[in-house]
Amino acid sequence: MRKANRVLAALVIMVFALAVAMPATVQADDTRRAGKDAGVGVATVAANIVYVPAKLLYAGAGGITGLLAYGLTLGSKETATQIWVPSIGGDYVLTSDMVRGHQKFHFSGITDPDL
Repeated sequence: MRKANRVLAALVIMVFALAVAMPATVQADDTRRAGKDAGVGVATVAANIVYVPAKLLYAGAGGITGLLAYGLTLGSKETATQIWVPSIGGDYVLTSDMVRGHQKFHFSGITDPDL
């Protein structure tokens, strides 16, 4: 039992020694980065609180409208697809890279394959 306590104490001392030896600038940079990452995370969640319900409403309305168009045109899949692709396609959730501007997001589905 004593030997286990000594090993544990040695490990604790080593961890504290390494923490003290770490340059203060590295600690400050890590703290700033962590704060910035946390801020982006909070912003992403806040944006999704508005974005996700809006996207779901848009997709649902487009799905129903496309279905009505399909029926009213007596089964024209082309007409329905022109409604379904933009409304049902696209991104349903924003990521932190999208909020940062590192990645594009699409509320509507892409109808032009060259984009």
